[in-house]
Amino acid sequence: MDKKDIVTEYIFSNIKIGDTEILFCGNQQCLPNHFYGPNVRSHFLMIYVHSGKGTFRTQNAVYHLERGSTFFIFPGEITYYQADTQYPWEYSWIAFNEGDQDKNGGKIKQSLLRASITQNRPIHITKQYHKLDALYHEMFAFCKDREHFIDIKISSLFLDIIYQYIVTTNQVTYISRIYSPISSYLDLAIEYIKCYYHNHISVSDVAAYLGISREYLCNLFKKQFGISPVRFIRDYRLKSAAVLLTTTNYSIANIAEQIGYNDYNYFSNQFTKLYGISPNRYRKNEREHKMIPDPYKDYITQKIEY
Repeated sequence: MDKKDIVTEYIFSNIKIGDTEILFCGNQQCLPNHFYGPNVRSHFLMIYVHSGKGTFRTQNAVYHLERGSTFFIFPGEITYYQADTQYPWEYSWIAFNEGDQDKNGGKIKQSLLRASITQNRPIHITKQYHKLDALYHEMFAFCKDREHFIDIKISSLFLDIIYQYIVTTNQVTYISRIYSPISSYLDLAIEYIKCYYHNHISVSDVAAYLGISREYLCNLFKKQFGISPVRFIRDYRLKSAAVLLTTTNYSIANIAEQIGYNDYNYFSNQFTKLYGISPNRYRKNEREHKMIPDPYKDYITQKIEY
């Protein structure tokens, strides 16, 4: 009989903390080289590594992870992860959604930002992993025993886990990454855009976040990419829409809203200008050819020179 991955998952019903809904949690002891993806999720997912090793790939980086590491998957991101050949990992995961968000994101996303966890840096690594181990195991033990008041306990454990990510040291220097380095201001600017592109951010918002002038930010983008930050934000939104068109069944109107366009006709017009075809035709063409666009690929191979 062939060996199989050991998977346990618990689906929750209506467990909410404010605008955050906890969807499900799970645990898996993977076989060597077990992989998942490439895939795009519509919710947040945090995956904690209890033991073993594996690789996590995002649209712009590769991370080699082991015990004490957590990788975070953000909605709309193309990701892929695979267990090590010799020491396959065991990991646990928790999925959640956030409701209405302003330019700073929902409360949990803001909390993750305090722990230096963002779409552009979706990793937390700590040597102080015993507390996280215990919290994740306690959550699954509680689900297995089907105790009363599960909503209260799961909510409490979820917040405890988020708290641990904030108070424990995130040893990002242990991360192996493969994308080309760019200036610190541009790195932070792109990180901010990736986090909040769907919230009608302006160039002034990005500049204010960095603490630099709008003019200086525009010069950095012109020198690095040959385009203005306004064009960069627009293109990133539309390329993110292309990802969602190819990998989800969301309506085109819903996708337009998700990337920050309230006017469907304006979105369709902008998309057609960039890609030369309508969003509907793009979806049909890409699915027929099974191609997945990468909204970040045009911007990660260039190096800035001073």
